[in-house]
Amino acid sequence: MQIHTRSGSGAVLSKARSGEPRRFGNPIAALSLLRDLGITVGQFDASDWNPAEKVVNSREDARAQVLRGAHQAAAYNQWLAGEIQASIDDPRPGIAHDEVMAGMDADIAALPKKKRA
Repeated sequence: MQIHTRSGSGAVLSKARSGEPRRFGNPIAALSLLRDLGITVGQFDASDWNPAEKVVNSREDARAQVLRGAHQAAAYNQWLAGEIQASIDDPRPGIAHDEVMAGMDADIAALPKKKRA
C-alpha cells in the first residue's frame, strides 16, 4: 500500500518485520487500517489492482500446510486403527510366523533374476 501525502511525497505502508510493501487481498481491510491510522479522506487508484489475483500470505499459507498435514495424519491414523481392529476381529484362524516367512521366501525365490552388469 502506498500513500501520497499533501506535500506530494509518498509513503509506503510496509509489513511489520520487513521493508516489503504491505499488500491486501481485501480492500475493506486496507480501508479499515487507513481509518485506524487517522486517514479518513483520500483518493484511490485501483488501476493496478486485480481482484482475481490472490494475495498469498506466507504465514497463512504455511499454517494451512501444517493443518493439511495434521488432517492427513489424523485420517491415516483413523484408517490404520480400523485396519488393526478389523484384523483383531477377523474370525479366521491365525497363521504361524514361520509358515508366512516360508511362503514369502518361496515367492521371492520364484521371482526372475535380474541381469547384473
